[in-house]
Amino acid sequence: MDTERRLISSGSPFEQAEHALQNISKALGSVGMGLEDVDRTVALIDRVRAGRTVVMVEHNMSVVGSLADTVTVLQRGRVLVEGPYETVRADPRVIEAYLGADVA
Repeated sequence: MDTERRLISSGSPFEQAEHALQNISKALGSVGMGLEDVDRTVALIDRVRAGRTVVMVEHNMSVVGSLADTVTVLQRGRVLVEGPYETVRADPRVIEAYLGADVA
């Protein structure tokens, strides 16, 4: 499927949702999706999220930083940290959990 069709098909549920959207977006950084595709998908989500709640599961931190109002980091199924992106990103617990103790 070409990029345009993929964006249209992935965008249609966003257009139809009234108040809440759930986007499990492991495809944002997956094999077969180039940077241009990621940028288009982020732009699409940004356009349609006005007045809606969007829940994303995302590991691409630049995507998270560009879209999220609130970030919740889970570790082993429990909330490790929750808050604004910049705060969460700098939290030593997040750094240790995802980059290792040597970095923190």
